[in-house]
Amino acid sequence: MNRLIIKIYELLPDFIKKSVSGRNKLRFVKDFFLKDKNGHKTTKVKIQKSYDRIKVEFNFIAPVRTALKAKKRGVESTLLRNSFYLLNKFSKNSNPIIYDVGANYGFLSLVWAKATLKRNGFVFCFEPSPTVSKITKKNIFINGLNNTKLLKKAVGNMNGSIKIYDSLTTSNIESTDNSKPVDVEIITLDMFSDLEK
Repeated sequence: MNRLIIKIYELLPDFIKKSVSGRNKLRFVKDFFLKDKNGHKTTKVKIQKSYDRIKVEFNFIAPVRTALKAKKRGVESTLLRNSFYLLNKFSKNSNPIIYDVGANYGFLSLVWAKATLKRNGFVFCFEPSPTVSKITKKNIFINGLNNTKLLKKAVGNMNGSIKIYDSLTTSNIESTDNSKPVDVEIITLDMFSDLEK
């Protein structure tokens, strides 16, 4: 049933999606396609992309809209192309270590992890949201990545703890919806890299 709902959503023209989401009377239609008891339906899609002649293939779980966007257009393609340019320029013979700060569902981490496997690269992805990081963890697991580590921490200019508002799609230091504040650990990258040595 979930696949059928996703296929229908994928085939709907954008103007219909926008029209439905803008009208309260039709909210139940939007909710049917995009929400479950947890607030967002997630789906798994197969990603096959090339960035700067580097081909990657992996499975990606995310809310329906995010997953379909990632499948069609990718995520942060310019950032990925630029990062591979820098990796090729500065770490040809080394084992690259990449920090993905604010990993969200882990799309960038998955691309970097897949692309650097042959070079013994390692990806640390930081995602403080308890809700979002559960999906990030699933993405790392379903792709069998042993060169990727999820850290459920915020990154900032201090070490300690911070309150964030955990929503179903992101984490913020200010409330943007009815999300509840949660305490999470915050760490500086300097301290983290010292701990990893």
